[in-house]
Amino acid sequence: MSLEVDKRGSIKSILIKNEQTYRAVKCSAIVLASGGFEANEEMRARYLGPGWELAKVRGTRYNTGDGINMALQIGAQSYGHWSGC
Repeated sequence: MSLEVDKRGSIKSILIKNEQTYRAVKCSAIVLASGGFEANEEMRARYLGPGWELAKVRGTRYNTGDGINMALQIGAQSYGHWSGC
């Protein structure tokens, strides 16, 4: 999935994948609800510090940070405590 914005930075559409096809769904706003990034080695190392990419994660393998990255790519500001457990 990815988000598309217009020249002003407003949401224009979201690109979704269904089976093997991609489709753009036009929208003027979205609610982006996302899990964490504990299953993403690169994000753990970047935000939690060196050595965290080696951690054995016991949580879900689906918390890959994709939703967080989509928001950051279109200019969202990261907020909160990302630097440790």
